[in-house]
Amino acid sequence: MGQGRCVNQGQGPAGAAASPSPPSQPPDTQLCPRCGRRPLPNSRHAACFICLAEGAAPPTSVPPPRHPSLAPSASPIDTAFIDGKMEQAFGRPMLNRPGHQDATQWQKWHSRICQLSGRRFGVPGGNVGDRVVGVVADAVEQYAAKACPSEVILVGKAVILQRHPHVTTFKDRRRVVDRRIAMWRQGKVEELVLEAERCDKLGPPLKPLKGDEDENEHTIRVFSRLVDQGRLRQAQRFLTERGGGGVLDPQDVAENDTRTVREVLADKHPQQRTADPAAFIDGDLPPLVGVDITANQVERAAREIQGGVGPSGGDATLWKDLLLKHGGHSTRLRQAVADATRMMANEVVDWEHVQALRGCRLLALDKCPGVRPIGVGEVLMRIMGKAMSMESAFDLERECGEDQLCAGLKGGIEAAIHAVSGLFDCGEGEAECVLLGDATNAFNTLSRPAALWSARHLWPRASRFLFNTYQGHAALYLRGEKEPLWSQEGTTQGDPMAMPMYAAGTLPLIRSLKEPAEQGPQVWFADDSSKCSSLERASEWWDKLGERGPPYGYFPNAHKSILVVREGLEERAREVFEGVEGLTITTGSRYLGGYVGTREGRRAYVQQKVERWEECIRDVARAATKRPQQAHVVMTKSLQAEWDFVMRVIPEEKETFEPLRHLLATTYLPGLCGKSVDEAEAAVMLLSARHGGTGVRDPTERVAEAYETSIQGTDVLTIAIQRGTHPDQPFDPSIHRLQVHTAIHEGKRRADARAKERFDDGVSRLPPGCQRAARRAQEAKTHAWLTAMPSCSDQTDLSGDAFRDGLAVLYGYRPSNLPSSCPGCGSAFTLTHALDCPKGGLVIQRQNELRDVIGDVGRMAFGAGSVHKEVVLKEGDGRGREGVRTDLVIRGVWDR
Repeated sequence: MGQGRCVNQGQGPAGAAASPSPPSQPPDTQLCPRCGRRPLPNSRHAACFICLAEGAAPPTSVPPPRHPSLAPSASPIDTAFIDGKMEQAFGRPMLNRPGHQDATQWQKWHSRICQLSGRRFGVPGGNVGDRVVGVVADAVEQYAAKACPSEVILVGKAVILQRHPHVTTFKDRRRVVDRRIAMWRQGKVEELVLEAERCDKLGPPLKPLKGDEDENEHTIRVFSRLVDQGRLRQAQRFLTERGGGGVLDPQDVAENDTRTVREVLADKHPQQRTADPAAFIDGDLPPLVGVDITANQVERAAREIQGGVGPSGGDATLWKDLLLKHGGHSTRLRQAVADATRMMANEVVDWEHVQALRGCRLLALDKCPGVRPIGVGEVLMRIMGKAMSMESAFDLERECGEDQLCAGLKGGIEAAIHAVSGLFDCGEGEAECVLLGDATNAFNTLSRPAALWSARHLWPRASRFLFNTYQGHAALYLRGEKEPLWSQEGTTQGDPMAMPMYAAGTLPLIRSLKEPAEQGPQVWFADDSSKCSSLERASEWWDKLGERGPPYGYFPNAHKSILVVREGLEERAREVFEGVEGLTITTGSRYLGGYVGTREGRRAYVQQKVERWEECIRDVARAATKRPQQAHVVMTKSLQAEWDFVMRVIPEEKETFEPLRHLLATTYLPGLCGKSVDEAEAAVMLLSARHGGTGVRDPTERVAEAYETSIQGTDVLTIAIQRGTHPDQPFDPSIHRLQVHTAIHEGKRRADARAKERFDDGVSRLPPGCQRAARRAQEAKTHAWLTAMPSCSDQTDLSGDAFRDGLAVLYGYRPSNLPSSCPGCGSAFTLTHALDCPKGGLVIQRQNELRDVIGDVGRMAFGAGSVHKEVVLKEGDGRGREGVRTDLVIRGVWDR
């Protein structure tokens, strides 16, 4: 890794690269009888951990457990046990298959739709858009009443909005969509599906790129489109070339493998194993309390949802339009979605009713080498799952406490890093080592029946929703493939409830491994486990994890795990962990985005990241010369957040981040403004927007404050992890949340005071005209538009010239490409004259733009029929007396 001395146990010299197959084994090492390559963890296991994850028999015998109710079983059992448990918990067994053996007509239509590319029209404006929302609301209402399957919702939305490559004007789109709505209401579904298939085959061909300049233009265009879709992280990684090797074709041969990509994906989604009764909690089931989901929660979930296109087409932007931008029709749809979510949360529903919503578009990303599966679920299902999580998340946070930090606790990762660092880092802690454990294909091998049973015990309010969505096998669609794969075990990718379900499913395992705090704490975030203790206790903990993990579907993988030890303990660590093949022993390693190890290793780790961020700033600065608004949003909301997180979890000096500050001032800001930026201007611009800056904060001024705020905010949780809690006084997430909010508030107060001083100091060095403009803009708080998300439908997208002209107005410098004389009156053309000249037409144009914006907002709130322009209130008398005309009328405002 380059941040500490590394010794790969069983892999030759220090620093040698890990190999997918182990080298020669000692004479007494037993190899796995299934694969014949990897060693057995110990003599009690019938196969290696990786083969166990792929469905091999579990351990045949184990030592007596610490908690009898959580002990692994002696042998597999038949499905009667699982069926009985599910009957006891939910009133019916799991289906454990895709659905009916004979597909219904709606399922056939849905399967055909999911094989298309997913290109859809946006929701039209006006009455046609309202009718589209009405069709979707009708289908969701019928689904909530159990009058139709979920395929009706997805097929209807897909065939009505299917994009036609030759229909490009708004007028033609409205006409085509209106015709399809009429056909849908007449029941002509087969005709609409055939039309959708024909339109998809006519999709626009990919144009070959010509030369480096065209390739750069293509990169900027794709980057801009991703930003407009709200996918900032993907846009940033695409622009900075940090997204790996791209998407693989399912029929390609995987790198360093003889299998196709589809075969690799199939292996990563194994068949469901026979569940072990040891993974099922004993005790009486708690009562099932009703869950109430409201339209307001659906609205909040819709505003927060992001992501790409699900298997039936339509991304998050399309569903936001449906749910938020069509007045009363959207209100009706939000209420219908809330009704459907309540139905799934409070009743047990047939799998055939819900299975289409559980479909997932499966992508294979190139890990260079390797294949990483990425799932994109149906947007509607993601909205319903997010609303359900909002309503019941606190229950799971309280149950998991400090044991499993992926349940949703604010600042959970930061607390984990601070807890481990406080015990180990820099030779000042109490532990000899930190064992960073990882598992093989953890989310896809989690025992689904055991996880549902654990959720019924530990998270009962969400358990019926989870059972409804995991009782059968969800389809995983690959583009260009007629036959889908199936999610049969673990959680389904693309599901917002996957992480909470994993937290509930692994919590019994975590508690069975928990030891008194004086023996060293363990820290879990999802499948990333760690043990901070002496070497001997860490070795015992690893053995227990290997014995107790498989019944829950957790298969520790030594090749993916790291043992961080203090300097000088490497030889002793190899002796203690003798026989654990593939375990990397080092003096420093990355941990959950932070670092654990020596000061030197930590400094090298941060410097390496700073060097990569310097390259990213240069890439974003180049994009800013052509798409300044999109580049600025990515900088302020995505890239800046990366080094802000590192500042919160790793204590560093401000000098470490000085290169970033220098590049922002000398490369990024000039590219954004389209002109050179001196030090005084940079000092003002490198502030948050509410303090008169551009929203890009000076990284050198954030270092100490960010780390101190994080330490204070996570103090309650960090202490609970390090020292444990008393049974009579368990960890209370409410106290932790209050501590976080208090620390953030105090940190903002201190940052505000320093930002005000820096603003005053920077402005005092500007020319007088720029001083007045900067102070006036800051006092009037007119900087919010700088960090607004660009959106064509919301009319918040700006051209490059418009964005730079706005910056010029804010900071009082002359805009570029300004004419020398006014075209209206011939006077010298300055910024002030452009805003004041009554003959140039800009005053009227500005008034009309403001009128149009207010009118558009009024249409979204009260409907298109309630807004009228240029309404005559009083006619003229024809004898020289003028009539009275208003610019805008919005009817129904006072009725609400």
